[in-house]
Amino acid sequence: MKRVFFALFFIAFLLGGCVQVPLESPSTSSDIIEHIYGSKTIGQSFICQERNLNRIDVKLSIKDSKKPSEVIFKLKDSLAADRNLAEVRIGGSKIQNEVFNTFTFAPIPDSKNKEYYFLLESPNSTLKNPVGIFLSSKDAYPKGAAYLNGDALSGKDLAFQTYIDMDLGQLVNAAMGRILRDKPFSLFYVLLCLIVLACLVWVVVRERDLKRKSPQ
Repeated sequence: MKRVFFALFFIAFLLGGCVQVPLESPSTSSDIIEHIYGSKTIGQSFICQERNLNRIDVKLSIKDSKKPSEVIFKLKDSLAADRNLAEVRIGGSKIQNEVFNTFTFAPIPDSKNKEYYFLLESPNSTLKNPVGIFLSSKDAYPKGAAYLNGDALSGKDLAFQTYIDMDLGQLVNAAMGRILRDKPFSLFYVLLCLIVLACLVWVVVRERDLKRKSPQ
């Protein structure tokens, strides 16, 4: 029976809140770079579409010849909020150049339909080794705006992507919604369920056979 319990636990683990899912992409386009160093900060406001917000990816840039100091990510309820909902630090040596860098934090259960603001700073970096933040030169995300040192950058947005830590209820709702509107996905989902069921049956049968063969 241990194998049966392990199989059930494994399936529950896969479905029970360990899946990080990207929301509809707010703004991943980018064609300009703004550098931060010293007291200079850059940020973005946005609205989260679902509960359990737990990750934001931002496209960063560094000069290969000179590694910057760490980047500090702060998430707030709003631009004016004093309290940080989350703070994440990435060391300069771990910043990946010209790709999306990940900032993960504890899931926020009531994040659905709420507005948030995040900012990035690198106080120990200098003009010679700054951290670059990618932005779009057009208003790619009308529901929010980019900010430089607290001032809105008209018609610009950071290149960023939000994620949620999807729980079982969200996973079921998303799957059912997709099944109702997407026939190819429906077939795939039914096939996946049959495979999972077949695996469970195999585990049960295997466990029974092993018991029969074991010496009494």
